[in-house]
Amino acid sequence: MRMPSLRFLYLALAALGLALGGTLQANAASVVNVLEGDYGGHLAFKLSTHYVKHGAVTFHDHNTDDDLVHEMVIIRTNLPANKLPYNKKAERVEENKLHGIGEIDDLKPNHKATKTFDLKAGRYVLICNEPGHYKRGMYTVLHVR
Repeated sequence: MRMPSLRFLYLALAALGLALGGTLQANAASVVNVLEGDYGGHLAFKLSTHYVKHGAVTFHDHNTDDDLVHEMVIIRTNLPANKLPYNKKAERVEENKLHGIGEIDDLKPNHKATKTFDLKAGRYVLICNEPGHYKRGMYTVLHVR
């Protein structure tokens, strides 16, 4: 009886690893690391990526500020990120006029939170809707494929 060559076994194991790896990757949640804070006088979000696969998306959110509370509101929209409906008197985006998906609410200074959302393919804007923060530049775009 002839034994399979070592080379054949290595190739078979490599193919199996690729197949399993692809399956595991397809079922794994996308992860976005989020930093919220004041960076040189400019309020901003810093994302580890601006592109994720649709489905379960986990956000690891960290408020890096020492004295400001922030939040991360997820809005599905094709509007420009800096042109969302805004109430000047309240100094807040009018969330009720948009398709809000969810949020990580009132993240205290130097605190972290993790939350997973089921996102469909599309364009999303992430905002901090604490009074005045949006107008100070605290928004960014996330693309879900």
